[in-house]
Amino acid sequence: MQRDGLFEELKADVLKGEVFPAVRKNELHFYYKGGCLYKFADGSFKRDKNYEKYGDEFKGFPPYERAKKENEEKFKNSLGGEAERQLLDRLYCHTFNPEESSNVVVLDIEVNLGGQAVRKCDLVLLNTRTDEIMFVEGKVFSDSRVKVRPPHIPEVIAQVNTYTAAIKEQRQTILAQYAKHIEIINALFGTSYRPPKRLVEPAKLLVYGTPQNPTKNGEYAIDKINTELGASNVLWVKNNDNATLNDIWNALRKQPDIVVFDLETSGMNCEEDSIIEIGAVKLSGGKITDEFHSFVSCPQKLNRQIARLTGVNNKVLAGEPPIKDVLENFYAFADGCILYSYNLAYDWKFIEHVADLCGINFDNDKFDILPLVREKLQDKVSNYKLSTVAEYYGIDTKNHNILDVAKTAVKILLKLLS
Repeated sequence: MQRDGLFEELKADVLKGEVFPAVRKNELHFYYKGGCLYKFADGSFKRDKNYEKYGDEFKGFPPYERAKKENEEKFKNSLGGEAERQLLDRLYCHTFNPEESSNVVVLDIEVNLGGQAVRKCDLVLLNTRTDEIMFVEGKVFSDSRVKVRPPHIPEVIAQVNTYTAAIKEQRQTILAQYAKHIEIINALFGTSYRPPKRLVEPAKLLVYGTPQNPTKNGEYAIDKINTELGASNVLWVKNNDNATLNDIWNALRKQPDIVVFDLETSGMNCEEDSIIEIGAVKLSGGKITDEFHSFVSCPQKLNRQIARLTGVNNKVLAGEPPIKDVLENFYAFADGCILYSYNLAYDWKFIEHVADLCGINFDNDKFDILPLVREKLQDKVSNYKLSTVAEYYGIDTKNHNILDVAKTAVKILLKLLS
């Protein structure tokens, strides 16, 4: 493909932001003015013959310029889905512009799940700073899939929910396919995007052309969509408003809460010993918003050393709930949050072992506070124990239970991130 002279013409317009490449299954499509300009498939470039009827007056033009003129003519008065595509094209132009300063760019890549092609989402936004991708379905307000009469349900709700379900079920597959296609894009167009690390959940909806004063039917559609998808997952762009990619990302990307947790255990071996206490603190916007604490019934007799180290003995644990109940409650508490722990490897081997036995699937992103401490405080402290680091930051460490330890870890994390 790169040896074909047509590719050089297309690439020049791609870098100017006039033409946008889209990765399809075994094909690469190039879009211009709302429609496909060329596609590369089976080793050659192909042009849709249906466009030629719009180009009678351009017969004397070179083939590439004529194709562009045909697209302009076909889509200059478009309505519906084609108008939607033209609105979205305003955002696509940022992806390959070497002078673009936006942290957010658009990827047009069709992923394949389990052998079945997923309906292509209009916008897949890549945040080049956080390496996250977000699925955003784009519509115009006048689209019949958005604006409906009561009691009909806007079709776009099911469409967005389909993407959300795919994200939940096939997260790693989607990330792997995007990583592969980004590698192709980088090789063809000289970009240097990193493969995505995370998928933002749930999928989002962007609606252009929302009237300042909608009719009753319009108000019904807005309320219905906001209710079903969640108002924070929908961006209604008013008529004549110009939302940038950064605007869209910031409006739709709800930062997940953080849960910092810690455990007490009856020993060091996750297969033979037990979790006897869990403490956790939830952070939202840098502030503590919730707490979780529970002792856990223990089938083993705790030895004196464990009792002395943890302050927990069998008398304390008598009548406490079993680990399955406690872990299910902790799962609900941490659902959708990013998990942090001080020395995550130790804590998580216990959580993971019990979760597997109980059939609980923790799919949270997880991070260890300890490497951050080592990076920030290298040569500043004698060791990296929690108590030593807390003392360095002037944090009170009069811990009475594992919840207090988690609160100390939270204070350290906030110091590290500030």
